[in-house]
Amino acid sequence: MLWIYQFVFPILAAGILLKIVFAGRGRALREGRGELRQRLGLVEPRAVASLRETPEERLVWFHAASVGEVLAATPLLKALAAEANAPRILMTTTTVAGRDKALGVAEVDAALLAPMDFYPAIRTFLRRVRPDALILVETELWPMTLRCAADAGIAIGLANGRMRERSFRRYSRLSGFFRPLLAPFARAAVQDENAAKRFAALGVSESALRVTGNVKYDQLPPAPAAVEAARARLRALGWGEDPVWIAGSTRRGEEPVLCTAHTLAAERIPSLRWILAPRHPERVREAERFLREAGIRFTRWSEPLAAEKNPSCLLIDELGVLPALYPCARTAFVGGTLVEIGGHNVLEPAVSGVPVLFGPHIGSVREVAEGLTASGGGRVVCDAAQTAAALLAWVLPGEEHDRAVAGAANAAETFSGAAARTLAHLRPLLLL
Repeated sequence: MLWIYQFVFPILAAGILLKIVFAGRGRALREGRGELRQRLGLVEPRAVASLRETPEERLVWFHAASVGEVLAATPLLKALAAEANAPRILMTTTTVAGRDKALGVAEVDAALLAPMDFYPAIRTFLRRVRPDALILVETELWPMTLRCAADAGIAIGLANGRMRERSFRRYSRLSGFFRPLLAPFARAAVQDENAAKRFAALGVSESALRVTGNVKYDQLPPAPAAVEAARARLRALGWGEDPVWIAGSTRRGEEPVLCTAHTLAAERIPSLRWILAPRHPERVREAERFLREAGIRFTRWSEPLAAEKNPSCLLIDELGVLPALYPCARTAFVGGTLVEIGGHNVLEPAVSGVPVLFGPHIGSVREVAEGLTASGGGRVVCDAAQTAAALLAWVLPGEEHDRAVAGAANAAETFSGAAARTLAHLRPLLLL
């Protein structure tokens, strides 16, 4: 079955590329010769030489899908770097945006695009890099990568493992194919009991599994200097002390609802300002269209001087700036929840004490979303009217806002500690 998979791999890859193009994200595929070489496993010798200062030094290969998974792995990498005998870290990602994000993580010694899951590319990569361990982040279960790593005697682990019901049903249809590929996992740190049961059903030994929580929620608040720089950018727009709310990680279908919500809330609070950050920067032009249709004056983050004087909306068109902006807001909406995506990191604003709004589609973040709701630091909104009502309740000073801030901070504290638990479980793979 593995070789049948390899035979149809080019067709599967073409299908994925077409899906990205038709989703309006074709600009994300712009790659040069260097990226192609990395996809083929042709790691430059200089890059390999820089990873080990001595032959005895341990090298751990982390693989993450994209930006979100890189961010999820970062608290674990920080905890690992604090160890006396910390290994060297090579991180690969499936997307260019993820690779670029990993390059900015101080604890990562080298970041590359992952070799495609094709036997010649994987074998070439492993021969050149020779990692001691492979740690997959969340659900990056590439069959040929797993097989080749196991055949090469590389210890395989899973960090922050998750398995949604829909994904589990897909993998279960091919359980006979995946069971021998997942059996070699030496350690698997997963987010919750459901994930543990599903990975066990697919072939990961129960002795290797441990529920450690979601490392993504161990994020520290952004650095004060970064927050102050973000506040300075907002003051330069002429916003002063105007109330601000953020819509972060929004997906297709959500921006029209949020534009309407902002317009409704601004009728009651004319000074209301908002920051809109699409999940994928290549969708910024689409978001611009919705803002224009709604009659909302906006400017882009990347514009040195605001295109609009005192705009109502700041449109984020660069990666990595959103975390420092959350503390500047009175409340935040987190996307992927008004449409059937399953939700993005609803705890990220709460880490900075910012109350969180989210839609009803929270399959990927249910535990945290329910924790925020129970603490009073989160609220479910289903349409523009409910979102506007929540904004009116939380963007102005008062007892209701103060209670929501306290609830958000308490929820963030409740979900901390996963990085330490994950490191403890994966320690035999990560450290000598």
